[in-house]
Amino acid sequence: MKHFRLFIYQILLFSSIYSYGQQSDSLAIKLKDKQDVLYVFQESIYANPSNYLDYKKYNLTSFKASKQTRKNKTSIMQNGKDSESLLFDADAYHKLDDNSAVWGSASYQQGKRKDVQWNESADYNLIYPYVVADSVGGDIKYENYHIAGGYVQRFGRYNVGISGFYNAKMEYRNIDPRPKNLSTRLGGKLGVSRTWNDHIAIGVNTGIEKYTQKHNMSFYSLTGFPVIYEMSGMGNFNSLLKGTRKKAYYEGWNYSFDVQLYDVKNKSWFVTIGTNVFNFEKLLLDFDDLQASKAKDVQRYFSAGKLFTVRDVKLGLRLDGSTKKRIGTENLFINVSTTNFLKIGQEERYKYEENSFKLSGLLKYEVGNNNYSAIPYIGFNQQIERYKKTYSKTDIQYTHIGTELQWLHTFKDRSLLSMYASWSMRKTNKESANFNYGDSNAINQMLLDNYGVQIAEYSLGRMRARYDFVLPKVINVFVEGEYSYQDFKKYLSNNSISVSVGITF
Repeated sequence: MKHFRLFIYQILLFSSIYSYGQQSDSLAIKLKDKQDVLYVFQESIYANPSNYLDYKKYNLTSFKASKQTRKNKTSIMQNGKDSESLLFDADAYHKLDDNSAVWGSASYQQGKRKDVQWNESADYNLIYPYVVADSVGGDIKYENYHIAGGYVQRFGRYNVGISGFYNAKMEYRNIDPRPKNLSTRLGGKLGVSRTWNDHIAIGVNTGIEKYTQKHNMSFYSLTGFPVIYEMSGMGNFNSLLKGTRKKAYYEGWNYSFDVQLYDVKNKSWFVTIGTNVFNFEKLLLDFDDLQASKAKDVQRYFSAGKLFTVRDVKLGLRLDGSTKKRIGTENLFINVSTTNFLKIGQEERYKYEENSFKLSGLLKYEVGNNNYSAIPYIGFNQQIERYKKTYSKTDIQYTHIGTELQWLHTFKDRSLLSMYASWSMRKTNKESANFNYGDSNAINQMLLDNYGVQIAEYSLGRMRARYDFVLPKVINVFVEGEYSYQDFKKYLSNNSISVSVGITF
């Protein structure tokens, strides 16, 4: 942590030196540009690092320290209940000249998730369903590290951009059972874009990422410990591998490719299509790196939007869609001895499919010192999960409706007040479940409890206020607070609160 914080401070020092003498643009102007909802509306364009040359209009660096507390009474067991965290975050964007730009970010987060059940692995949403689990669980402490950056250069009609990132995570528990998880994600992107007739740009972007996770379970108790399960989806597990296996290793590769077509001048229209493929395997180190299972995840997506200007009002429409399919394959074994398993085959047993569509609108209006914006949306989502042997299946369809509102006000002293509010609701249109229950009452109850949360209808509200101001002859400072409340019809509510302080230059 000491060396990582030093790295963040070096980023801030470099940015402050570079930014010296560039303070002619007022703080409010820079921050209003950074928080402009148009960047959110056009975000699919900036998946390509070659499009970052005009990502922002102004150079800006920020550093933030945040404290967050969540009170989650309703969630699936694998995610835990209440949580608290402390975050230090720095980010910067700088144009070196008219033809090049650099950007970067770094963060450190530490916290604790309480009452995590049936999941002793890290990155649950990435490696499901092949997690390590037991019936005891407990609180999980964690530390997250993140570094990212990129560079873009113009060569005539071509822009070439490159970006990279490194994420590291450590999770652990200090009482039995004692998992220790170390996961890393290292990746990068290379993008190229070209303008045609000064009106249309075409961009191509490809990415690669390496994922690893080391899992080690230990027990200090001399009176015994719970059974360790190698879960395989929808409450199923490999009964042959059930017992005292304490080590697992996950390794995978992620590949991505997308294409953007958009209006060069104002990005008044854009189309993006892409695909993402993630393959990973789970190895049991107690059996000489025996491959227990593997999965392949394929996602395809598109985004298309159009902006209109009616007098002083900007209007927009955007359509997003995606399909995702995850296939899980389990290896079949016979046990030659207690420490030697022989693979005799493999079988695809787990399948997860998700389809989603979302239609969004945009309204932005600026008058005097005030900037108003709204992004209403409606979305549809279907999730189908299956397990082949023994057969289980769930099919859930949702409708999501919501809106995001923002108000920016500049005061005479050039300080800035930012207000954000959002509201959304989830309605379950259809749900059906066919579970094949096993011999474990605890696992059966977990399935029922999780499914109840998955089909639950709720409304979610969020409010955030931020005030940026200048301490005379010192520095630009901001304070921020956010509160969210999730109200379930049939379950207890969730809420969170966070406070932040930071500087910008």
